[in-house]
Parts: sequence; C-alpha cells; structure tokens
Amino acid sequence: MDVRPARADAAAARLLMAEYLDEIAGRMGPGFDRSRYVDAAPEEVRERELDLLGRQLSWLSLALGALVAIIGLLRGLAPGRLLQSSLALAIAGMFAFG
Repeated sequence: MDVRPARADAAAARLLMAEYLDEIAGRMGPGFDRSRYVDAAPEEVRERELDLLGRQLSWLSLALGALVAIIGLLRGLAPGRLLQSSLALAIAGMFAFG
C-alpha cells in the first residue's frame, strides 16, 4: 500500500477510504465485511444534525416562553396577557424550528 498525499475534502476522503478498503478486502479474502466500515452519506449526517438543531431550538423557544411568563408574573403584569404572549412565543418557535 503506497502512501500519497490526498486533497482534504469529503469526496476525496471517501474515495481514499474506498481504495484502502478494497486493498484490505483483497488481502483478507472473502471473510472481510466491508459494509461494517462504510459510514452514512454526508447528506444523511447533515439532515440528522439539522433535525437535532431544530429540536433543540424548539425546546429553547418553549423555555423562553416560560421565562417570559414567569418574569411577567413576578413584575405583576396581567396573567391573561402573559399567558397569551408566552404561548404565542412558544408555538411560533415550535412551528419555526420543529
């Protein structure tokens, strides 16, 4: 296996990994399970990360809505208006990020 410099991008890394796995499979024979070493496509990883970010932002918006209500109650503002405003903030965050 010769060592050569490679470009530092995802496509080049996947190609290099595929070449190394081919060589390892050739040396180890039919018992080598290549599927164990292939990771998810970058688009799938990005989609999972964005989904996680959306859920985290949704929870943050719910927490901010609750914080607005608590601060307003402590300041003596009308509970009805506070409930309306904090629910609107929380629901808007859920629809925007969730």
